Amino acid sequence: EPITPEFITQIIERERPDAILPTMGGQTALNMAVALHKMGTLEKYGVELIGANMASIQKAEDRQLFKEAMIKIGLKVPKSALVHTLEEAMAVIDEIGQGGDSHDLALKLLAPGAIGKEEVVYIQAVRKGPVLCRLGRPCV
Repeated sequence: EPITPEFITQIIERERPDAILPTMGGQTALNMAVALHKMGTLEKYGVELIGANMASIQKAEDRQLFKEAMIKIGLKVPKSALVHTLEEAMAVIDEIGQGGDSHDLALKLLAPGAIGKEEVVYIQAVRKGPVLCRLGRPCV
């Protein structure tokens, strides 16, 4: 069976665990813990997360929350932003001083129909140009 929140919910319904340890299953386990939390499965069946709480997992997984946490403790972070439109992406790329070929990359990534209406793209400055990431997908 593929590992999906629905499949794990079936296991939880049948086995009735008291707790799950999402930190021992890599990225897949963390993603499933977040999905089960959002679906209300953990609360419905009284399943406790052990090893990490949901706030910590979300802070580590959400680029904006992670950036804010690093700034709060005094660490320097690269310039970055979350964008929803091509216009926002171009403005951010220009603002972080990495235009040129980066505009072509943004055009490809954000072309009409390239992202869903609810998706957000994360842009971060790096030495060789910006990194563009669709949240929950690989970066380019």
